[in-house]
Amino acid sequence: MNMNKAHIISELIDAQKELQILINKLENLEKSEPEGRIGVRHCGKYIQYYRVTDTTGNQGKYLNKDSKDIVVALAQKKYNHILKDKAKTEKEIMEQCRKLLSGDEPLVDSALAQVPEELRGFVNPDVLTDADHVDRWIKDEPMWDNPVEMKTYYKTPTGLKVRSKTEYIIAESLRNAGVPFHYEKQLDSSFGIRRGMYPDFTCLNKRTGKTYYWEHFGRMDDPKYSFDAIQKIQNYAALGYYLGTSLIVSFETSKMPVSTNYIDEMIQHYLI
Repeated sequence: MNMNKAHIISELIDAQKELQILINKLENLEKSEPEGRIGVRHCGKYIQYYRVTDTTGNQGKYLNKDSKDIVVALAQKKYNHILKDKAKTEKEIMEQCRKLLSGDEPLVDSALAQVPEELRGFVNPDVLTDADHVDRWIKDEPMWDNPVEMKTYYKTPTGLKVRSKTEYIIAESLRNAGVPFHYEKQLDSSFGIRRGMYPDFTCLNKRTGKTYYWEHFGRMDDPKYSFDAIQKIQNYAALGYYLGTSLIVSFETSKMPVSTNYIDEMIQHYLI
């Protein structure tokens, strides 16, 4: 099953659970609801409220200004019943979508398998399998393309050169966790930013198919560096990449290095 499809199914199931909780709550409230329904009539600039029951007929019993509590209760009852019906309808639609996506015969994933083997080499499938998607994500772009050369560097066991000891730790933590990443790969939409944007790490969550950008700010006790770091975070936001949504950051100073626990927690929370 395609990783994006699996993620959607998981979100549908979670949403259905939330809707069922709401439906159960509304059904429990029905036990204490007042009898009847609210009726409204406009008389010039005034609004009159009525309590309609089977015994009062269509017109209902007039509710005067001293009956505010029952007006409020009947209005809430009307809203709750509408909300319950909407929730049930939405839950049914989600269930249909979930069944379609997780069916025994996936409509899209099986399409390429139905193309004759002799022709598959000419086809560019719209939806890739998990393995194909990860492989293409890794191979489409170079691991490193920042034009700013490194005067000093740290080489990881795989031969990747990074600029600091902490970036070495992040790179190895990502590799050990099985997270695909690029190092200092230019952000495609950064053409509007002077000199472009080169995230320290561009990472792929293989489960959801989402790309995250990780910036490590290693000299936050330097005032100019701190100012540039804040500006960089604002530049990401201007491009639509927001902190905590698609942008991961880590900070340290000369006296306060970033902990490996923090790095592992960021990987677990966003990238696994």
